[in-house]
Amino acid sequence: MQFIASVAVEGPPQRAVSMLRDALIANAFTITEAGQTGFKATGPGMTSTNQNAIRGVSTATVRAEGNVIHVAAELGGAAWIGRFAVLFPLSLGVLLAMVFGMLWWPKHRDAVIVPLLVAAPWLLLGPLMARTVRRRTEQAIEALLQSAASISRIK
Repeated sequence: MQFIASVAVEGPPQRAVSMLRDALIANAFTITEAGQTGFKATGPGMTSTNQNAIRGVSTATVRAEGNVIHVAAELGGAAWIGRFAVLFPLSLGVLLAMVFGMLWWPKHRDAVIVPLLVAAPWLLLGPLMARTVRRRTEQAIEALLQSAASISRIK
């Protein structure tokens, strides 16, 4: 999943780029390329929805062109959490249905249905959760850009 955002800055764009770099470093990102007008960073990944939403970014490219800052982000962490939220509960339900089926098939055939019923809501909840994580990550990028633009105005 790709996300692209831009913001105009009133002050020196190098200050905004520096602020963005520092914010990403504070969130355990590694700067893989750096230059006068931008940088490329690789994120640590997202393993929980309780982490900072910016960790949903797997790679980010920040560059300044004139007085506009552009960010192109690959949302690999958000995509991973989204896939996990969909696949894990469904896989667990199918696995438990198979186990219950092997243990109780002759006498209690209805026992197979229970894990599937428990997993069924995740057909809706998983994609909803995936969209929420993606939206939070996109909002975190936009908020970071707006903060950088505000900081660049300070003299």
